[in-house]
Amino acid sequence: MFQTVPLSESQTHFSGQPYSVSVLKVGYCLPQPDGTFRADGTITLITGPKTVLVDTGGPWDRDFLLTTLKEKGLEPGDIDVVVGTHGHSDHVGNLSVFPAAVMIVGYDVSDGDTYRPNQLAEGQGYAIDEQVRYL
Repeated sequence: MFQTVPLSESQTHFSGQPYSVSVLKVGYCLPQPDGTFRADGTITLITGPKTVLVDTGGPWDRDFLLTTLKEKGLEPGDIDVVVGTHGHSDHVGNLSVFPAAVMIVGYDVSDGDTYRPNQLAEGQGYAIDEQVRYL
């Protein structure tokens, strides 16, 4: 049996310098009796010198995402970098909401239609800045 329990603010927000991390939506994976599972990815916001969104949720999360960002004083154009941890729809379903952001999805780093050379496929990280690195 599985039970979901809401997390407190202290469990979803971690203040730091120069960056803070906020879990905007806690993900889940729930096996179903018929062998399927219900799943939805975590959405995380990293704020500091750059504003980074890690996973955008599924298309069904669009309104939630926009409302939650607005509650944090942010608009889509304020997001500098969007990281899609992998290609499942519950992780990259709202990439189009952030057309001005640098996109890091899988081994690709793009700024609009320009793809930046990187060494992610060789196991090297990608520096978002001096303090944040995508591995």
